[in-house]
Order: sequence, then C-alpha cells, then structure tokens
Amino acid sequence: MNIQSWRQQVICYNSVLNDRLKLNIAAKELYYGFDVIDGKLLSNPDILIIGANPGKGNENDHYKVKFSTDRISYLDIYNQDYKNDYKNGYHLAEKTLRLFELAGWSDHKIIALLENRAVKTNFYHIITDNINTINF
Repeated sequence: MNIQSWRQQVICYNSVLNDRLKLNIAAKELYYGFDVIDGKLLSNPDILIIGANPGKGNENDHYKVKFSTDRISYLDIYNQDYKNDYKNGYHLAEKTLRLFELAGWSDHKIIALLENRAVKTNFYHIITDNINTINF
C-alpha cells in the first residue's frame, strides 16, 4: 500500500465514524471531529511524534474530518500569542521541545526540523477535550 492509498482509507474510515457519531446525542457532546496529521504528511520524516489524541485547542469547527495541516502546531510555541491561545499550555509540545533544548539545539534548528522533517500524529484521531473522554 502506498501513502496515498493509506490516506484515502483513513479519511474514509474517519468520515464514516464521524457520520455515525453525529447521530448519537451523547457522543456528539464528547467529540469535536477527527484530525490525523498535525502538519504536513511526509513519507520519510526524520522524526515521528505520536500523541494520544488531538487536543481540542481553540478550534470551534466541530465534526470535521481533517487529514493534515499546513504546519505542525508545535511551532505555535514560538508565537507571542501562544500563552493566550493555549490557556493550559500544550504540554506534549512543550515537553518535546524541552528535550531538544536540553540536547543543546537552538530554536532555529528546532524550527527547521519541525517545519521540514517532522510529522505528528496520534494513536486516536478523534478530537476530544482529553484522552479520558475516549471510552471503549
């Protein structure tokens, strides 16, 4: 299977699940949509970051199925408005970037990695307030 076939299968699966969840009143109150890749999809990234599930962030665009974004959200930490946008912080991003800093990496080197050679995804693509909302 190539990466584009996998992409289409994931979008199809998440879309079907999204449609079913929207019909369930209780489930509809607990999730916000699906997000697969935080940033660009790269075939052979230098680093793959895997989280639990996408955080809600400040997004109010409910019940969308997204596959990728133009840039990885970890870069938001370098914006002046970061602390205002993420009231409780983006803990996985902060901890991950702190590891690069402890290894002696400059902000410039970290940003270059995140912009061009890193991919972030999650074990679960469903967007919830926190991982505890996912109940199997």
